[in-house]
Parts: sequence; structure tokens; C-alpha cells
Amino acid sequence: MRCMHGYFETIPRALMASPDCTLWEAGRATTAMPDLFSPISIGPEYIGELFISGELGWNNPTDMLTEEASRVFQDRHISCIVNVGSGHPGHLSLSSGLVDLFSHIAIDCERASERMERRFRKVPSLYMRLSVEQGMQNLDINLSNLHEAVSHTQSYLQGTRVISNVDNLLRDLLFRPERILVDMISGVVPSIAETLYPMVCPQPTAYFTGRQVELQTLQNHFTSPSESCRVGVLYGIGGGGKTQIGLQFIHLYRDIFSEIFFVDASDKLTLENSLKAIANESSDKPSVDDAMRLLRTRCENWLLFLDNAADPTLNLRPYVSWPHGNVLITTRNHDVCSHAPKCNIRVDKLEVEDATELLLRGVNVLRSSEIQELALKIVHELGYLALAINQTRAFLASGLCTLDEYLPIYMKNRKALMEDKPIQTTDDYEYTVYTTWTISFNRLSPDAMHLFELLCYMHHESIPCRLFEEAWRIFEREYGEAVPPNVVSFLSGFTTVDSTWDVLRFRKLIREILSFSLFEFNVINYSISLHPLVQQWAQHHSQDRHDIIPAAQTLLSLATPRGESGEDYAMRISLLPHLRESTKSGVQLHYSLLPRAGNVYRDGGMIRENFGICQRAFSETQQQLGSNDLDTLNCMGELALAYRALGENYSALKVAQEVLELRKQVQSKEHPKTLTAMDNLARVYSDLGRYQDALKLSEEVLELGRRVLGNEHPDNLKTMGNLAIVHRDLGQYQDALKMDEEVLEVRKRVLGNEHPNTLSTMGNLALVHWDLGQYQDALKMNEEVLELRKRVLGNEHPHTLMTMSNLALVYWDLGQYQDALKLNKEVVGLRK
Repeated sequence: MRCMHGYFETIPRALMASPDCTLWEAGRATTAMPDLFSPISIGPEYIGELFISGELGWNNPTDMLTEEASRVFQDRHISCIVNVGSGHPGHLSLSSGLVDLFSHIAIDCERASERMERRFRKVPSLYMRLSVEQGMQNLDINLSNLHEAVSHTQSYLQGTRVISNVDNLLRDLLFRPERILVDMISGVVPSIAETLYPMVCPQPTAYFTGRQVELQTLQNHFTSPSESCRVGVLYGIGGGGKTQIGLQFIHLYRDIFSEIFFVDASDKLTLENSLKAIANESSDKPSVDDAMRLLRTRCENWLLFLDNAADPTLNLRPYVSWPHGNVLITTRNHDVCSHAPKCNIRVDKLEVEDATELLLRGVNVLRSSEIQELALKIVHELGYLALAINQTRAFLASGLCTLDEYLPIYMKNRKALMEDKPIQTTDDYEYTVYTTWTISFNRLSPDAMHLFELLCYMHHESIPCRLFEEAWRIFEREYGEAVPPNVVSFLSGFTTVDSTWDVLRFRKLIREILSFSLFEFNVINYSISLHPLVQQWAQHHSQDRHDIIPAAQTLLSLATPRGESGEDYAMRISLLPHLRESTKSGVQLHYSLLPRAGNVYRDGGMIRENFGICQRAFSETQQQLGSNDLDTLNCMGELALAYRALGENYSALKVAQEVLELRKQVQSKEHPKTLTAMDNLARVYSDLGRYQDALKLSEEVLELGRRVLGNEHPDNLKTMGNLAIVHRDLGQYQDALKMDEEVLEVRKRVLGNEHPNTLSTMGNLALVHWDLGQYQDALKMNEEVLELRKRVLGNEHPHTLMTMSNLALVYWDLGQYQDALKLNKEVVGLRK
């Protein structure tokens, strides 16, 4: 770009009296002041013009900028005009020959600023000047004093008024309010009320699809009898289609309203300006009070559409408390629903059929079952979100790719595609999918940002909120150096002076994020869910993922209980998808937390993942603490079980024997941990077919355990269950039956009917019934176990699949061959 005396090259060259030049040459010309900088020659060689100094009249070029903008950008709107100064005029410590020159320059800048302030005084927040007010007057122009200039500038920026101005500036940059027309800025601007006109309610997009339930709910509500104002709220995630539903409702049912007033409610200023415009016809200088009075006294069935009530700090009560009329609000803030207890509608995903229809509208393809299947896959990947589907539809309609090419392109270019805004839009929504959420995220407090980013590296569904409290409790009790400083700092922010968890403070942070609908909160089970596209955006948006991922893994591992109660087991199962999501790029945990993560994978039936963690935990713990350390022995015991789960029985035998010998040396033969090591070795013997060795060792463990721990101790019940399996392997079915029935009775009483250990005993007992030819008993018990395991563990857990296989065997022996074949096919499919 070329420039002359501050003018951008928008003026025809014939009107330019000065030579053509580059930006840097123009900058040099305006600073070629005597005694400071040398003159500069601009133009062709030998005939160029010599510039000695810039014109003093243009040291603050705002006048020139506004004049040119009004000429070039006609019919456009201005959000704000920002002028950055270099300090107020005052005493300048310069050589005597330059005092007058720099004083003139400084005074010239301030006078220009004062002219701008007078010109725009009737339009709040339009003109803003940022200029250091104190300290700069007494500085020499000397690079050695740069640190003082920085100090004065930082002090100026910490002022309350300046902070407020900068906040307003950032808000204007984000939301671009249309304050005045650009062709009004070159002269004195009248008060804002004189230029306000009521906003015309836009038409819905021609591609509007579905949402029949929401539209019917609105129609029922706004046509129902009422003695006061009817208020309805459409709330939910940004990009869900709230505004379009509201516009479609107005389009379909506008005849039931006497008047429709469309109001941009994105912040207080734009809302109030829109309200003033409503009163513009009845007052020369309309105010918000005039508008409120007009609506209050106009006893008709009008509709006030408050669109995009995005500011969670703005109380909407004054704008919904009418003796008559109707108010429809769109917002991301769930708290706004308090104004509409009879009609608040969550807007989230489109129905599957509506989502595919929206995608295919306007796309030049012949409808077929294959096309429908492709469309279904695409909308599923987009999370059935209206804005994302609309952007994708525009991309496909542009001809840049075919329907079958889109998904591979999307998988490699998610961020670019979700940030891409088509030139030809089908509605008035100005943001892309990712921009919508970025705006919301940037308005969160730092603590809320941190919490949200941590959540985005867990699975997007059903994140248990109590994991944070559990993590704090375990950290306080057991761990120190294992926890990264950022996790300690984060958790400490939710504790009281006596180090107890502050539930209220944590929930307030949840409410803050909810006010922007960046996630959903389930009050009943105290869990959080995110839209999968929001999660993907947040991961792309994250600047500190190298710190956040280990922090998320640490929190999940800390929250993992080590006990055997049904509640502990359920918590480990619930954490599995979140730990898997956080470890996609690898496990980044302190060695002392690895066993906790391993327990989650073990109980979730992910035996290979558990084995990898057990190997690493043993190796790193042994390296850090030594072979005889108790934590090392614990890791060795888990490694032996992991080998056994993989069917590597000889490796399991070697490790189990070593663990037992070390336990006897370090602890004692009757220590509970030693008894556990003996029991584990007996199980390996059984796996290897060494049933007599297994029987002898198990009986010894049971005798010692009963003496040391008591008959109903969980460890003894486990040993009895294992001993029953050995009896069954030896064909001693009656002994196995008696022992399993005894264990089952105690486990049901102590652990409950649905505890995984109870279900294991029921499964073993069903096998004994099958061995004894008691097929009806085996059938009944296997069916009960299968139903419970599906509910507790899930359809694909190895224990569930094993029960399905056992039940298929019973079907076969009962002559129910089709049932057996069907169930076996299902097992094969799930194992794939």
C-alpha cells in the first residue's frame, strides 16, 4: 500500500498534489524535523521533492481520517473511533531550539482530540482517546529513559476509567455495535436519539427446517389466556438456531400480534438504543423511559422480541414485567429461564431427519439411499448442530467438494472448515461456529476458563463433578510432589480456610459457564456434558494443552478410589471414558498415580491398556524406590494380575512367585498383603492346570485368613470364591456348589446384589449348576447376571460378553439352538 501525509490510497491520484510514496517514506517525511532527523527526498531520481518536516496541523490525523472515511465508506456504520496519544502537553526537557517545536506538536494533538470530543459528545462511547496523562511531560527524549515511559504507561493503564474504556473498546471490537452512520462523522453529530429507527424484524432463513415441537410449544404459550405479560425463552448453545426459531415463529404467527418490536439485546447499550428507537415516533428526544411507558400503556397484544440476550450481568426483569403484551427472548444464559417458568425451551441438536434435510437443501445432488446415508454420517459428525450443518451445506453448495469427499476433508481440516464463513449467507447471523464459542469463552473469568479447558480434555458426556472434590481429598491425604503445581493451585481455589471443599464456590463457577451455554449441567446426577463440536473447538482453541492434558489426567487419577465398595467400583467405571479421552496423546502421569489409572482400565475391562500402565508403574516405581519398597511390591502384584488377564500365564507365574517371596521377607507370612500374594499365585496355578497345587495353597490362605481377618472379610470371600473354582476344575461340583452359595449369601448381604464381585459369584454358581446338569437353574441365574452386568458394566465389557457366551451354552443344551446361535453371533460382533 502507498501513502502520502497519512492518507490511505482511496483518493483518486488526479486529486493528489504530492508525489507517490510508500508508507515508510511518508512516515519519514512527517518526522523530518530540524535538529532531529535528516530531510528525505521522495520521487524519481533527480526530480524528487525534498521534505523537511511534517505539517503541524496534522500531528493528530483524526480529522483527516473521519473526513476520508465519510467519503469512502458511505452508508456504513461506525462502532467506535480510537485515538492513541503520546502524552499530555507540559514542560518538555529539550534543548532550547526544540522546546517550541515539540510544545506545538503536543498542543496540536490535544486540540485535535478536544475537537473530536466536542463533535461526538452526544454519542456515548463513540470516541475514545488513550493518552498517558501524568509523568510523560518531564521526560527527556532519550532512549535511556524508555523504562520510565513504560512505567508511566503501565500506571495509566491501571486507572479505573482507562480499564473501563479498554473494556468497552474490546466489547466494540467483538460485537461491532452500529452507533452512527459513517457519513455523519465529518461534522457535528446530533444526539443519538435523533438518528434512531426501529429495527425491522428479519425474515427467517429460506432453509429453515424442522423444530416443529419448539414452534408448537411457542404457539400454544403465546395464544393461551393470560392476565399478564406472556414470556417465552429459547435458550441453549450458540449456533443451535435459537434466533431462527424465533423468527420462524413470528413469520408463521405474526397475525396474532398487534405489533412486533425486534430488539438487539446483546448488551445493555444496544438494548436501550433499540428501545429508544421504539419511542422515536412519539418523542423528539426519546429515552428508555419513554419506550417503557409506551409499551406499558399500549394495551394491545404486541410482541417484544429480545434477541441474543448475551450479557449474563444484565438483569432482564425491567424488560419483561408488563401488565400485558408478550416477550420472546433468545439467550445462551439458562438463568434467564427464571423469567419464563411456563415456557422455557432448550434449543440444542436438530432431530436426525431434520439435520439431514437441512444439509441436503440447496446441494445439487440426486436423492438416494446412498446420499441419505452419507448425509447422516456428516450430520452425526457435526453433532446435529444447526449452524455447523448450515456452514457445511454452504461449503458443499459452493462446489468445492462432493458429498462423499466431505468427511475425509473435514477430519483433516476441522478448524479451518468451522471457522470458514461463506460469502453468500442465507441468514443474518454474522459469526461462524468457532467464532460464536470463542466470543463466549473470552467473557469467562480466568478460573472458569481453566475449569472449562480441563473438562474439554475429558469425554464430552456425563463428567462427574464430584471428581474435583474427590481429587482434592485424596491429594490432601496422600500425594504431594505427584501433583503438578497448576492442579494444586486450581484445586486450592475451591477450598475454605480450614482446607475443606467449598461446594458453593465450585457451583458458582459452573453457573458462570452455564450462563453462556458452553455445557449442560445435570442437577440430578451432578454431572456435566458438552456438545462434541464444542469440545473439538476448545481443544483447537487451547493455548496451554501441554499443561492442561497432564492436569486433566492427574485430576482423574486422583479422583479414582481404591476401595472395593459398590460406590467405589461405580466411580471407577464412570471415570473410564474420561481417562481414555485425556490419554489419547499418551499417559503423562507421575509414577505414583499410575496404579490408580490402571485400576480404572482394569475394572473397565481394557486389559491391554491396563497391562501397559502396570508395566510402566512397576518399572518407574522400582527405579525410584527400589525392589523391596512396598509400593514397588504393590505394582508387581498388579503386573502379575495383568499378565494373567492377557493369558500370559508363565510370565504371571514368575512375577507372582517373586512377589510372594518378597512379601514374606519384607512383611510376614500372615500379613494381609502376603495372603493376597498367596491367593494370586494359587489362581495362576489353576490357570496352568496345576489344580492340586492351587487347592493346597488356597486352603492354606483361607485358614490363615479366617484366623487373621475373620470369616466375612472381603479378602476371605475372594479366596473362597477362587477355591470354589478349583473344586469345579477338579470335578468336585458339590463342594464348589456349597462354597459358592456361602460366598453369594455373604456378598449379597455385605456388598449388595449389583456389586461386580457379587455378580462374579453368581456367574460361577451358574456354571456349577450347568456342570451338574441343572440347566433351568443355570438359565435363570445366567439371565439375571447378564441383565445386571449390562446395566453395571455395559454391553461390551469382557465379563458381560463371557456371561453371554455361557448363556448361549445353556440355550444349546436346552435345545434352544436358534437362541444360542443368535447370542453367539452377537458376542462375535461385539468382540470385533
